[in-house]
Amino acid sequence: MEQVGYKLVTDTDEIIQTWGGAWGQCPAVPNPIICPNGDVVYSPEVDVVYNGVKLVPWMMDGPPVPQQVPMWAVRTVLQNDNLFDQAQKFIIDSGDVALRNVWEYGNFADRNSRAINVIAIELSLTDAQVDQMFIDANSLEV
Repeated sequence: MEQVGYKLVTDTDEIIQTWGGAWGQCPAVPNPIICPNGDVVYSPEVDVVYNGVKLVPWMMDGPPVPQQVPMWAVRTVLQNDNLFDQAQKFIIDSGDVALRNVWEYGNFADRNSRAINVIAIELSLTDAQVDQMFIDANSLEV
């Protein structure tokens, strides 16, 4: 879960107003807020009740991790993150013909494939970083 903004809610969690809502972006605390009864609250604090409503963080699950992305996109993300040369050197030096063929000629990369796993280990990437690489690769357009 990631905070994506703020919500003004009643004591029964009915949403009165929202600010933000885009994954990966969280705006500053709204200032001022206007309560349903018309009262204006300047510099509101999170989780404090104001006339029956309170400002709470708006939490949202991140985007789903794609399980397959184009191989060109994986290579592009690695280039953008300055990891491409290290990955390529490892693959060539490994002597693993199948791994090299996937790297050079593969059309797609599968999130849980052996190729992605060995590259991630060599680059010391965490599971979260590999997930982000797949999210980034999936968002690329030509």
